[in-house]
Amino acid sequence: MESAGTIAYEGSFLSAGSVEVMHETFGLDINTHRARSVTWDAEVDLILTMDRRTTDDSCGGSRRAYRSAAEQLDWLVDAAIERMVTEAVTSSIES
Repeated sequence: MESAGTIAYEGSFLSAGSVEVMHETFGLDINTHRARSVTWDAEVDLILTMDRRTTDDSCGGSRRAYRSAAEQLDWLVDAAIERMVTEAVTSSIES
């Protein structure tokens, strides 16, 4: 799995806060992750975006801000997966 952002400094390292919070909250080691910018020619299976109501990136903020953003993104990804499963089941029933 890979990710890219619309505002990303290509190749930059993650902040210590984001690395620590991802490890503490989700048990993930993201030390080797580097920022990538999304491109028009990207070959992708899925694009997830955030709307205006979603909290902005916590870059440079407190551990609490990182944790809040991580928990919000976790909830949003779960909601997106649930929606895709529901739509796939509904679509297969209607076919």
